Amino acid sequence: MDVKKALADALSFMEEAGILAVENQNKAACQIKADDTLVTETDLAITEMAYEHFGDWFKQPNHILIDEESIDKIGTPEQIFANSDFQWLLDPIDGTMPYANGRPSYGIFLAIVHKGFPVLSVIYQPAQDLLIYGTSGKGVVKVKNPFTPQAEMIPIEKYQLKEFTSQSMFDISRSYLIQGGWRKIFYGNTQECTLQGGVRLVQGQSSGLLTSDKCSIWDVVPIWCLVKMLGGGEVYNFSTKEIINQIDASWFQEDWKVRSGWLFAPEKALDIMHDYLNEVMNEEAA
Repeated sequence: MDVKKALADALSFMEEAGILAVENQNKAACQIKADDTLVTETDLAITEMAYEHFGDWFKQPNHILIDEESIDKIGTPEQIFANSDFQWLLDPIDGTMPYANGRPSYGIFLAIVHKGFPVLSVIYQPAQDLLIYGTSGKGVVKVKNPFTPQAEMIPIEKYQLKEFTSQSMFDISRSYLIQGGWRKIFYGNTQECTLQGGVRLVQGQSSGLLTSDKCSIWDVVPIWCLVKMLGGGEVYNFSTKEIINQIDASWFQEDWKVRSGWLFAPEKALDIMHDYLNEVMNEEAA
């Protein structure tokens, strides 16, 4: 695979998709899907844009797009991973609820995985003029004011271990709050979308990120890719404490949701965080 060309195509797609998202935010119609989640006209338009923009890639053998709005058409994780080598993962609008309510905390996810390992990953927050992308072996870059003459590229360094204490900043899925509390844990953020927590994580602005089992492959794998590219961090299956070193069908249910929450953290802190969070969950349940 020509990774340099794939990245150029991914960035040009992000520029177009970002323009569309910003222009349509206050006028895009929305509806409730069968799974009781929200979808907007912008989600659907960006998905259609992706199929057109990357059409030449998808004509090649073993390349397939896995996106939130087309899962009914593409098959199960077992079928897809058995019959394709390159999986392109797209979340056209991560944070559809804040997007539909005029808030800037949404973004666009795109990643490519080859036989379970990261090729590239791009996160774009057009309303906040922030772009983060990386390719395997080349590291991760943050771009302020992307796609403008004022664009500023800043390499992101390997994870710097932060001591995990009751004063630590930590991002956690808000579904855990809904399920059981967590109000007394630490100075945590309950992000409006997974992307928001991922952006803080890869920039070293938090001690870790815990996503829920409500997340799907396109929510977590782009962040997983960036963590792998940065080095110095790992990702746990929160229930089994297995480290997720390779992406395959076993990590996902038939509807592409993860089988358990994923815990992202610097490697030296994973055990501490896992045990501490489990302890607090048990206290809350009691």
